[in-house]
Amino acid sequence: MVDSPDTTGRAGRRNDYRIQKDRHPVILTLVGGESLVGSMFVQAYARHHSDREDPRDILNESETFFPLLTEQGETLLIPKARVLEVSGDTSSARPDSPPVSGPGVSIAVTLVGGTVRTGRVFLDMPGPAPRPLDFLNHSPDRFFALHEDEGVRLINRDLIERVHPLD
Repeated sequence: MVDSPDTTGRAGRRNDYRIQKDRHPVILTLVGGESLVGSMFVQAYARHHSDREDPRDILNESETFFPLLTEQGETLLIPKARVLEVSGDTSSARPDSPPVSGPGVSIAVTLVGGTVRTGRVFLDMPGPAPRPLDFLNHSPDRFFALHEDEGVRLINRDLIERVHPLD
């Protein structure tokens, strides 16, 4: 790509193949306990399904970092490995969220730092009677949806201290 003047007349990189993205409001909790309120950038279509992209899609992609636009208008590059959980409007527009297939089980999740979250996970796994252990060990996603009474929270499975099955 060649440097070319942007619309302000400054020399800069120009990308004619930019993908239009929308802002999706979220609240991130980082490992150190800090909460960041802002927006993730989502596309109209996700890579791996036909519906709108959502925060769970972005967090489970292979890229290590993602941008977050803070309420103050600052763009931060956030490492996924340091995100403990994501709350706010994390529910997916996909018809499988919450999943209509697979049994749901109640669990209590203790995160690094001692925060405990309680909710249901939907074990969309093969086998006659999938268990939370199977779900935690064999799901390829780094972040999973914990369905609480207040909504859906995305939990980073790498930052769990322990899980207590409640069913």
